[in-house]
Amino acid sequence: MASSSFLRGPQRYSCTGKIGSTIRERLQKLAQDLPTPSLRLHAQSALEELLRLDDLPVVLAHGDVVTSNIMVDAASGRLCGLVDWAEAEYLPFGMCLYGLEYLLGYLARSPVKGFRYYTCAETLRQAFWEEVCECVPELRCSKGLRSAVELSRDVGVLLWHGFAWDDGAIERVVNAEDDDEELMFLQAFLELTDVTGFRL
Repeated sequence: MASSSFLRGPQRYSCTGKIGSTIRERLQKLAQDLPTPSLRLHAQSALEELLRLDDLPVVLAHGDVVTSNIMVDAASGRLCGLVDWAEAEYLPFGMCLYGLEYLLGYLARSPVKGFRYYTCAETLRQAFWEEVCECVPELRCSKGLRSAVELSRDVGVLLWHGFAWDDGAIERVVNAEDDDEELMFLQAFLELTDVTGFRL
């Protein structure tokens, strides 16, 4: 299998956007202000490991990977495109992988409100990562690289769901009184282990 250019060559882009230039400060705020000890611990752990993201290339990230922004051909099921690029910016590879989780489950409202994964979620997650590894063979052979991608994915979850979207301000840390759905996403997505589908 031919090696990809995932880690080769000079870094062409840097994280200079609204989110990318403030990742450390945002994680510090989350580690201090998230409403539960376990969520604060996730943010603190990500903050302590943040330098590992330097091992990843900086790529164009969509910034709002949710089902309503994904266009799919009804007949074939193939991806046609993504809409709503207003939040796009350059970020470390993997930071928008929270979007995969949206596709693998749904927000249930009864009998108990919370995010629920479909029964086929694990199989689909495994298939997704097999495809990613076909495109980026380095992920298959480097546990350290996979770990960095998982960290980037967790940072993405924290940044996209840890701050409330108050008219685009994205500055207020979510709280239990006003942001119960965001907290459900945080808890569901951060409790996952082995998110790259590998059995290490």
